[in-house]
Amino acid sequence: MVWLTASAAATLGPSTDLAAASARTTSFNWVEQHPARSPSARDSYAFAYDAATKQLLLLAGENANGNAFDDTWLWAGKTWRKAVPKVGPPATLGAAIAYDTATKQLIMFGGQSTSGKIQAATWEWTGTTWKKLSSKTSPPALSYAACAYDAKSKQLIVFGGYNSSFNGSDQTWEWTGTTWKKLSPKTSPPALAESSMAYDPNVGSVLLFGGLAGNPFGPSSQTWTWSGANWTHQSPKTSPPSRIAAAMTFDNSTKQLLLFGGAGPTGTDGGGVGILTLSDTWTWSGSTWSELKPKDHPAGRAATSVAFDGSTDQLLLFGGASSKLGTDFSDTWLWEPQSSS
Repeated sequence: MVWLTASAAATLGPSTDLAAASARTTSFNWVEQHPARSPSARDSYAFAYDAATKQLLLLAGENANGNAFDDTWLWAGKTWRKAVPKVGPPATLGAAIAYDTATKQLIMFGGQSTSGKIQAATWEWTGTTWKKLSSKTSPPALSYAACAYDAKSKQLIVFGGYNSSFNGSDQTWEWTGTTWKKLSPKTSPPALAESSMAYDPNVGSVLLFGGLAGNPFGPSSQTWTWSGANWTHQSPKTSPPSRIAAAMTFDNSTKQLLLFGGAGPTGTDGGGVGILTLSDTWTWSGSTWSELKPKDHPAGRAATSVAFDGSTDQLLLFGGASSKLGTDFSDTWLWEPQSSS
C-alpha cells in the first residue's frame, strides 16, 4: 500500500473578534463529530475547499482492502452529503488537489487506479460535476504528489509523487489555468512522494514537509519552502520526526499552519506487523516547528487529510489508515479552540 500525503469551529467575526477569542483561549483541541451521514472508511482521498462554490469536497480514495472509490462528498457543516455528479474521475487514490484562487478552479491531478496504474489526467470541479481538462503539456503520470496554491506568487504547484515506475519524482509543475508548465528551480528537494504541502500566509510561502525519500530510502524529516521560483531547505531548531502521508493545511481561523499524524518507520501495533502511525499535532512558526499537546486527538493514522472550510470556519479531518493493516477510519474531527473559564 502506498499513501497520499492532505479550525476553530467556533464562528469568529472580524479580526477584532479573533483577537478577543484568542485572549480567552488557553489551548486548542481535536473534537470528534458524530454526523448523521458519512463517507465510508477510507484513506488516500482527495480533500479541498472550493472557494468559488463554497464547498468542501472529499473525493475517492481507497478502502483497507485496496479498492479505490469514485464518489464525491460535500461537508455541510454538521454532516456529510453525497454529491451526484454527471461525470467524474474513475476510481482513484492518491490524487493531488488544490484550489487555484487566480483562476477560480478546483484542480485535481493524477492518482492511481485499484490496479495500480498511475494517472496523468487533469480534472476540474464545476460545482455540480467533474470536467476532464485537456492541456498542451502535462506532468508525467503521478500519484501521491504534493499540491498547494501559492497565494503570493499566484501559482498552483505540484511537486514530487510516484511516477509510472513507482519511483519518487523531484519535478515541480505549475498550473497556468489552461495547461501545465514545468519549472526549473536552481535548488529542489530530493525525489519524494507522500509529502505534505500547504501555503502559509503568515510568512507568504509554500511549506513542504517529509515524504518518502529514495537516498537514503525511508521517511524524511526535511522542511522546504517555495519562494515562487526556487526551493529553500530550512533548518528548524525543532522538527517533527520523519514521516510520510501526514495531513497538513493552514487554519484561517486560528492562523496556524498545522500538521497531524502520518506514518513513521515500519513497526508493530501489538496485533501483528503493521505501520507505525502517528497522532501528534505540530504547528510551523515560519522558522521552526512546535508540538501542540491537545487533550484529545484522533487515533494515530496516515493517508488522512485536513482542510479548512471557508464557509463554516472549520478545520476538518476525516478518516485515514490505522496501524493495523486492513483497517481504515471513517471518523470526522474538528480542530477547535478551548476557552478558559
